Amino acid sequence: MRYIMIMLVALLACAAPLRAQGQLVIVGGGLADDNDTVFAAFLEALPAPDALIAIIPAASGVPAQSAAAFAAQLTRRGVAPERIRIIRLAVEDDPDTPEDESLWRGHGEDAGEIARLADVGAIWFTGGDQARILATLVRADGTDTTMLALIRRRLAAGAVIGGTSAGAAIMSDPMLVQGDPLSLVPGAGPDREPIETGQGLGFLRHALVDQHFGERARLIRLIAALQVRAADRRIGLGIDEDTALVVAPDQRTARVVGRGRVTVVDARTTAYPAGPTWAARGTKVGLLGNGESLDLTSLQRSAQAAPTPAPLSTPAPCLSATSAAGLPASQSELIAAISDALAAGGETTCLVSAGQAGLALKFSRAADASDPWLRLDATPVTVRLEPAER
Repeated sequence: MRYIMIMLVALLACAAPLRAQGQLVIVGGGLADDNDTVFAAFLEALPAPDALIAIIPAASGVPAQSAAAFAAQLTRRGVAPERIRIIRLAVEDDPDTPEDESLWRGHGEDAGEIARLADVGAIWFTGGDQARILATLVRADGTDTTMLALIRRRLAAGAVIGGTSAGAAIMSDPMLVQGDPLSLVPGAGPDREPIETGQGLGFLRHALVDQHFGERARLIRLIAALQVRAADRRIGLGIDEDTALVVAPDQRTARVVGRGRVTVVDARTTAYPAGPTWAARGTKVGLLGNGESLDLTSLQRSAQAAPTPAPLSTPAPCLSATSAAGLPASQSELIAAISDALAAGGETTCLVSAGQAGLALKFSRAADASDPWLRLDATPVTVRLEPAER
């Protein structure tokens, strides 16, 4: 009888369907309350229609408010309140609540709080400061807290992990911690925040994520950050605000949903010349819009009707500003305009300057018209100022 029971258990185990790893829903920040497409992508990624959803507000400076705001958007879309669990994990105190949320800092090892994650089918990281998430979920020696180890097990068992802004940055390892793109521009001054990478949570294996991408003109920041990765792993994904990249369970493919774009940066063959000023040559840049997909291993994009641009008679729109406040509303849209305008073999150079020094950004297309990639060379230059003729 004992052997029959063992065989029966084995047969039942074989018959039970294997659950694939969960999806990732990576939002570039600025998620609007009315962006039904992105919220639907998150809810459709649940492993079951009635799955429990956990919200981790650790990144936020007002954690209770941030968690409540996301929970409200879920209930607006039919999620019963009893299915939502706000995980008490934070660094900062929310001054508008009676509780001191800063006391939640050590809950990454709290058995009661960890148990509330044990059966969830979704985990959402709010925006804020990604360093706060690391401070609560990673031990001082760089190893996983008990809570983070459980989050990884939930992902492996089929739970979806999503996050916005800081909650997107943590998806990579290493991750982008901070940095002003203009710190790379010669002459921009010493007060610009330098670009810094550090340990991330590494839910996404293939690429380094940056967020608020087009709105904060972060293309050169991402190219610079990729320099810390091994050459064969220098792939970056810049996600615009109000836009999500939905990564399949096997992490071989991803699709874009939302109102902005995802910029794909392939720096595997980029040259980073040594010198006192930053430069990068030979970076491939591509753009994806709502509904388009990307193979994360080959970087082949979904088939789309390729534009047949006429040769440029005047330069395409360029980026030329000395402060983040003066940059155009979306760098992604300007790069898309350059991409659409450049004919095969064409090029245009844009200038990001600070007084008499700056970076020349030369965008070019290969002579092969079937090649969809832009090439970008970022080179420090000296700017000569002359009075305009009247």
